[in-house]
Amino acid sequence: MSATPLAAAAFVLGRAGRGIDGLCKAMFDHMMDLLERGANFSVSEEPPQHALAKLLDGIVMMGSTRKKELDAQWLMQWVCSNYMTLSLGDLIRVNRNLVRLGIAESDYLKIFVDPFLTDRVSELTKDDIMQVTHTYNAARSEENPSEIPA
Repeated sequence: MSATPLAAAAFVLGRAGRGIDGLCKAMFDHMMDLLERGANFSVSEEPPQHALAKLLDGIVMMGSTRKKELDAQWLMQWVCSNYMTLSLGDLIRVNRNLVRLGIAESDYLKIFVDPFLTDRVSELTKDDIMQVTHTYNAARSEENPSEIPA
């Protein structure tokens, strides 16, 4: 299954409050595989990273709790190396969802504060600003407040 239908399925299941942890993990792992093979997508389909934020939106909503037991180390490294292939809004949503899933690390989040986001303030929409605020406030509440800049 390619990334777009995978993300759509996760989103629909999430909106319906369906899905179990095993399914979340399987969908997440499949997307990681698609991202790893990303250069091999066909011309007729979009790159898998264009569906990443939507997939994570769905996984957040799936199951009985937001926090999931997912290994996001590879994804965080991939995002750091490939952030320029994501739209600014998608990058913000990916980071927000990683925090909501309880799998983002504070050092990873710090990378995107200064100068990355501070240099792009004029490009941010109101929704982007709200998402960034919620992301770093939620991350701060789970960590020592002095570890993550506001």
